[in-house]
Amino acid sequence: MPDNFINITALNDFLFCPYSIYLHNAFMDMDEDIFVAAPQVKGKAAHKEIDSRTFSKNENDVQSLKVFSNELGLMGVIDLYRKDEKHLVELKNKVGGSLFLGQKVQLWAQYYCLTEMGYQVERISIYEKSKGVFHNVKIPDSEDRSTLENLIMKFREFDFSQQMEINTKKCTHCIYCNLCHFTDCDNVYNAD
Repeated sequence: MPDNFINITALNDFLFCPYSIYLHNAFMDMDEDIFVAAPQVKGKAAHKEIDSRTFSKNENDVQSLKVFSNELGLMGVIDLYRKDEKHLVELKNKVGGSLFLGQKVQLWAQYYCLTEMGYQVERISIYEKSKGVFHNVKIPDSEDRSTLENLIMKFREFDFSQQMEINTKKCTHCIYCNLCHFTDCDNVYNAD
């Protein structure tokens, strides 16, 4: 697989804040305890069963499958594909209201990877583990595909030297905001 494939999860991160991807990569070899907040810890714990392929006991369920799309230049890992139901499931510990575009984009990208790899997908959803609830997402149409392709193009062409648009509400929920030179706000996870 070429080195220029984009990790699907990076698209969600890019929509949240392109600079957070840079900061994540710059500090990824540092002590994880410094750059992890309660939501990441809970999310990692919720994902443990998927990552170890013990979430489902159904032998027709595919867990933690590596996927890719040559057409879109994407790669990643799907959480769960229920072959019997042709159902793609992304696991989240907590959704917190309506779904964000980044969460939908992540599912759309996984859908296109799976279908390009020969899997049939008739349903896609996010499973909110903390509530035991499925949040269904419609199968992407041509407009959604265009949205995804435009995002991929913006990701590939992004210039980190440009001025960033600051959204203080997002910044306060970024574990890297104290390291970011674009903002001077503190994140909500440092407040005691």
